[in-house]
Amino acid sequence: MSNNAPDEKWVYRNDGKGRFTRVGTFGEPGWTTRYVTLADLNRDGAADIIVANRGGGRKVASYVCFNNGKGEFSRVVALPGGSSTSITAADLDGDGALDLFVPHRDGGQSRVLFNDGNGGFADGVDVGPAEAHARIGVTGDWNDDGLQDLA
Repeated sequence: MSNNAPDEKWVYRNDGKGRFTRVGTFGEPGWTTRYVTLADLNRDGAADIIVANRGGGRKVASYVCFNNGKGEFSRVVALPGGSSTSITAADLDGDGALDLFVPHRDGGQSRVLFNDGNGGFADGVDVGPAEAHARIGVTGDWNDDGLQDLA
């Protein structure tokens, strides 16, 4: 859970009967986290937390909090890019690894960050207008060519 303000980010575990118990945290309380996405970015079978942070005009980083397989997220890596309200995970270059679309919320450039297959992300490529105010992106194969498209 997160709420766009500096606070603790919580992890809850489901007992299989629809009851949830708080079992830990992720990231830093000082982050202005707007949204989180779950995806296995390093292909170890455990869902990692992708954290979109919005700076409201300030340059802030978004992060990946890697799951150690026990539901603990102590390894944290900053993503290149700027303020974002969401991050979409999809294989955008067809290599089998989940890449990230980071829409820029506060008038900057949206980016696609390509995954090296181990959860590492280089600077990526620009997508869309230079001064975007995008909140979210979605992927799907809209022309049936076997490739993920982006909207």
